Formats: sequence, structure tokens, C-alpha cells
Amino acid sequence: GTPASWEEAVAGGLLDDESEEEEAFVEQRRADSTELLDDNEGLPVLLVDLTALAAEAGQSDLQTVRQVVVQTLDTGFISRSDDLFASGHCRHSERWRSSEDRRRMEDERGGAVVTVISYPANIDGAPLGLFWRSVRSPSAWEVVDELKEAIASCNRSIKWKLDMSAECEALAEAEAEAAPQGGAADNLDGSDGLGGDSHPQNNVSSLDLILDLVFQRCSLYELEGVTEKKAGLRRMWRSTFGRLPPPSQLALRYAPGAPAVAGTRPV
Repeated sequence: GTPASWEEAVAGGLLDDESEEEEAFVEQRRADSTELLDDNEGLPVLLVDLTALAAEAGQSDLQTVRQVVVQTLDTGFISRSDDLFASGHCRHSERWRSSEDRRRMEDERGGAVVTVISYPANIDGAPLGLFWRSVRSPSAWEVVDELKEAIASCNRSIKWKLDMSAECEALAEAEAEAAPQGGAADNLDGSDGLGGDSHPQNNVSSLDLILDLVFQRCSLYELEGVTEKKAGLRRMWRSTFGRLPPPSQLALRYAPGAPAVAGTRPV
């Protein structure tokens, strides 16, 4: 059967004897996001700490561990990659900067062996590029562009990123429609401006719920400046729309500690 955890998968060894060599990745270079996506250099990759996975499973052959990881991801990339992110042994990167990110991750972890693993060409029947373009597509609002950049860079599954990017666009559209005709709602006194008493978490905005999830799996290196980043995004949203958005069903469903909902997976 399919292993229930990464430790079980790695400890169990190879499902077969097929081998996949690690792909060579280009050094970091500067380019705009459109150019990067056009030549596939902006596509996401996984940075996986083989040393940590091997230690947990009592394995010593890191090449075998890598092959097991690749094969296990093939059994369900979206759910398996999110489990791997949640384990703390995996980080997000993109092809164009994966070499630098890999070296930094190895240095942070005291010389651990970190490998770069590509996403499959198709996810749930759709091309990877289509998924990623949807996550990274430009918005009509600067604050949503900033949010989508943070969402794209966080350590969560590509399906979660797609859902949250679309949710940010939907929240912005709803707030723009709710604002007075002259512009954003006039609620710039520092209050959140959240209305309604229909939900016990009505004083928590969708933006706060999303930001908590985006930065929940940060490394110590990535944690630097997170408080300021979150505060800056809250200010941008409030200055654009006049208030923070009330909690949406999607944001509440994904929120840490939220009750289980049929058809969803815990975060």
C-alpha cells in the first residue's frame, strides 16, 4: 500500500529500481517574471533535505532516499508535496534561483545535503505552467500583487497557492464593490472595519488568516522581517479598500485549528 508518512516511505526503500538523476540547474540570474515563465526558469521546484529524511528513517544512502522521495511524490504530488513542506524538510524555490537557495539551505542546516526536485509537467491533468501562471498572474491591485508574490514563495502546495491567489483576487473585487462610489471605504482610523456577528471569528480578517498561513512554515532565515511584512500588507490593503476583509469561508476552512470539513485536508 501507499506509505502514510515520509518516514515510512523512506524507511521502506524503493518501490522499484528505476533511478532518476538530479537535474542540473542554472545559476541565479535576473529577469522579469514574464521572461522567466516563458523559458521555464520561473517554474517552481522543491528543495528537499535528504540528510534529515535519511536520519529520521535510519537510512544512510542519500541517493536511495532521493529516489524514494521522487517515487512517493509520483503517488499524489499535491498532497505528498504539502506533507513534505509540513515536515520541515522541504522548501519552495524556483529554477532560476534554486542553486543559491539550495546553498543557503545547506549552510543553514550545518552542511546538510539538499537536493532539487522538479514538479511534474502536468498536475491534476493540467500543465504545470498553466497552474503557475494562474498563481503569478498580475492583478489590478498592487496589494494583491504583493500578496500573490508572498503566496507563490511560501512553503505550501501549488493547489493551496492557486486557491489563495484566487481568493485574494475575489476578496479585492468584493471590497472594491462594497466601497463607496468615490473610492475605498472611509475607515482609515486604524480599526479593521470588520462587520457582522454571524461567526465567532468575525474579528479576524481573511487577510490575517491568509498571512498567518503564508508565513507559518518560514525558516529562521525567512522569519526575518515577517512581522514588518505582514504589517505592511495590512496597511496597503486598508489604504486601498478602507478596511480589512471579513473572514471568508475559504480562509476559515484553511485556518489553523479550523474544524474538519468534508472533502478538505487539514493544513
